[in-house]
Amino acid sequence: MARTVILIDDDQDDLDLMKETIKDIDSSILCISFVYPEEALRVVAKELTFIPNYIFIDINMPIITGDKLLREFRQVTSLNNSVITMFSTSMPQTVSQALIESGASHTFEKPSSISGLRKMLTSIFSN
Repeated sequence: MARTVILIDDDQDDLDLMKETIKDIDSSILCISFVYPEEALRVVAKELTFIPNYIFIDINMPIITGDKLLREFRQVTSLNNSVITMFSTSMPQTVSQALIESGASHTFEKPSSISGLRKMLTSIFSN
């Protein structure tokens, strides 16, 4: 089965950019994206019939923040082996450390270029 990626970000443009970049890295990766974190929580935690390999979550979202979503996902035992990466426009070291302690596999600040995003995603996929 192809690797699967769940993308959660309330900014549709950022989602589209990440999906395009992932497809450029490996066109066989299946990407499923969510703009609404509450929908992502419902679907990923309760309705998916497969376990995603990777989950990328934006930190700053309305209704359910990314760090809350991370904690909720880490309580779902079927997601124990999923690599969860947190990202944001700004990622101070203290925030990054707190997210790692809450169960994030990786954290990163949104790169300012597509090549930077490609490099970051390639690094995560190769680990």
